[in-house]
Amino acid sequence: KIYVRDGQEGRKIRTHFCPTCGTTVFWEADLRPDHIGVAVGAFHDANFPPPTVSVWEESKHGWIAFAHDLRHFQGMPT
Repeated sequence: KIYVRDGQEGRKIRTHFCPTCGTTVFWEADLRPDHIGVAVGAFHDANFPPPTVSVWEESKHGWIAFAHDLRHFQGMPT
């Protein structure tokens, strides 16, 4: 199953879900057609490395907090 929404400047973002349980599996965006984002929860590995970068913080909810040692970006880094 795929959910398509408008991203920044009208570009599309497509989120792909497991058709059985509805879990987000990966997403792709018109902005970066050569990239896909894979949900970390899709990996059954307790040793999966933690994030090092946080992007699009300009649109995060105020109650979300990230570790201070991450690289922080309000939008997509250039």
